[in-house]
Amino acid sequence: MSYLGLLNKTCTIQRATATRSNRGRVSPSWADSSTGVKCSLASLSGRDAMQTQGWGIDADYKVFLPAGTDVRPEPSDSSSGAMPDRIVIGSVNYIVKRVADIPGRGKSLVAWVKRQD
Repeated sequence: MSYLGLLNKTCTIQRATATRSNRGRVSPSWADSSTGVKCSLASLSGRDAMQTQGWGIDADYKVFLPAGTDVRPEPSDSSSGAMPDRIVIGSVNYIVKRVADIPGRGKSLVAWVKRQD
């Protein structure tokens, strides 16, 4: 089976724009950026969890995506006002914390995500 065959789910990637209320409160307004994207969702192993702590991010899962997928992580500088993308799988939302190529494969990306309740 090819690697892409292991991507057994589909997801929607949503991009946020900041919306300001009359009282000045900023909240995200989500719009679909990409739909029908093949993906796979995996819980973090103990080693993965330790690695994410070392990076200073709070993540629960990894989402594997095809190479070239346009997905934006949480910015390292929160004062920039930029917002991370959200990945929706089924009816569950996940905030993208970090994105990287899988070394040596060139066929996929991995996104470390936090489930949004």
